Amino acid sequence: MKKTLTLIVILLIACLVSIFVSACDGSGEGEIFPPATYEINSEEDFRAIREKTGIKYSLATFLLKTDLDLSSSNWDGIGASPNVSDAFTGIFDGDGHSITYTTQIDPPTETVLDINERQSFGLFTYANNATFKNLNIFVNLKTPCEAENIYVGGLCAYLSGDSSIEDVNVTGNIETTIRDLRQDIVLSDGSIVKPAMGGQENNKYYDLCLGGVVGYSKGDLSYSNVMSSVDINIGRNKYCILNNLNVGGIAGIIRPVDISYNNSSPRINLTNLTFEGSILAYGGNVYSGGIAGLINHSNVSNVFVGNSTPSDFSGNAYGRLSFGLVSGVMENSHLEKARVIADTVFAGSISTSKKVSFNLGGVAGMLKNSVISLCISDISFELRNGTYFYAGGIAGVCYDSDIVGAVSEGGISIVSSGQTVLNIRDYDFKYNMVAIDLADYSRNAKNGGIVGRVEGQCQIADLSSEFQSYQPLFGETANRLEIVILKKGDTFLDEWIEESGYDRNLMIITETFSKDAAEDEQQYTINHFYEVEDNLKLTFREINAKVCIDRAEWQLAGRNLENGELGKAQVDLTAHDALKLSIETEID
Repeated sequence: MKKTLTLIVILLIACLVSIFVSACDGSGEGEIFPPATYEINSEEDFRAIREKTGIKYSLATFLLKTDLDLSSSNWDGIGASPNVSDAFTGIFDGDGHSITYTTQIDPPTETVLDINERQSFGLFTYANNATFKNLNIFVNLKTPCEAENIYVGGLCAYLSGDSSIEDVNVTGNIETTIRDLRQDIVLSDGSIVKPAMGGQENNKYYDLCLGGVVGYSKGDLSYSNVMSSVDINIGRNKYCILNNLNVGGIAGIIRPVDISYNNSSPRINLTNLTFEGSILAYGGNVYSGGIAGLINHSNVSNVFVGNSTPSDFSGNAYGRLSFGLVSGVMENSHLEKARVIADTVFAGSISTSKKVSFNLGGVAGMLKNSVISLCISDISFELRNGTYFYAGGIAGVCYDSDIVGAVSEGGISIVSSGQTVLNIRDYDFKYNMVAIDLADYSRNAKNGGIVGRVEGQCQIADLSSEFQSYQPLFGETANRLEIVILKKGDTFLDEWIEESGYDRNLMIITETFSKDAAEDEQQYTINHFYEVEDNLKLTFREINAKVCIDRAEWQLAGRNLENGELGKAQVDLTAHDALKLSIETEID
């Protein structure tokens, strides 16, 4: 027995010695080295960070002691994969210094293509649970899109985990290209990929997530005092475009790990964000914004786009385009205090054979389960005639969302087939004695000074529009229909409403029959409706609304102008400036 115990003790001591040695020589996989600071005094020191990635260096600080110019050769980003074992995981402190880098890669011409699962470009390619702060970046990046998923960011291509960016400024140019893939492509494994659409134009390949600072970010994130002045150009050739595109002046996508639930508290914090660059994008489905293509579950505050120099934007889509000066799509998020300005935003269809759907907003293309407050938007949209779109001075579509305290300026212009640009107030709508021409109406009339389409549980208050559009306030409004089957009894219905996060006062609930309901179950048909409060401040000017200018023709066509929210609105020429001044005071 004593011999057995002695042997066990010896084995335990051997294990402890092995663990200690492993921690000292860095050969172990799970250990974390003690906190340490590595000074970066040269390009060689910076390149050496490649050997200090992974969880082992998660307590390390890399302190930049001088400006660096890495543009003598194409830069290959730091971080081998998004896994915590391969990504950059430490703290990078620029200490106010700058890094200049260049990546210029022309699209290959050979027909052999090694299609990778993903492709990433940036100063850092992958970072996980990392911190970047006090850094200025000058980027000159041009890259082909040669993978199923492509991530591009001036600072970091793919950022995940509990990461933060503080006091970072990115300036420069980012451009992507796509080669002509109409011919048969021979993959590196010998298999052959045939073109999706033969010799037709606009074959769609690959998905791209691109931002001036970060391409794709996922996790419990924090962005603070982040500025981008990057000019972004996402190209095409005549025959090929990117399939799904998320592009933003700051980030392509900002989201938590879990986005499966609505009406939950935002977990990402974004504050003091500025974009003063430009975006030109071609794609199948394009989600584009001055800050991000998509923002999800985020608290966003103090946003400025085009504040000193109005930014330029152009979005061209084959299928769907969602654009806003803050975000193309904003879901389960709160935005407070934003001033956004753009001289001209061009939105065009690159399809001649299918209906393209556009959601265009001064702040957000689409709002879903979100809140906007204290925002000023000044934006001019220019669209080709024949495009089907929802557009508004604040949001293109407002879906189960609130807008309280906002001012919109600018307007919509229509580009005719002869390339003549007409302000929508001067556009010649086709009225007749029976009804407005439905095709013309569907294409060009679903836009308003505030929102293109209001749907579901939306609360609207304290708004003023000087935005030139078809309707003075809302292009169209609709209830949102929902059908649920629950256990019988008010208790189960009450629990469902509480868990949903929606307002019962904005519901019309009806018990309806369903063959799918069991004996102890009941089907409910629920209409979620919007609310315009009686004591709100809601103003517009009739000379900015085409429907008011054409009031006689509209009424002759059998339509009623004075519906719901317009009956409560005021035509007040002084209230707009007063509300704008009060919001500016809050923002500043």
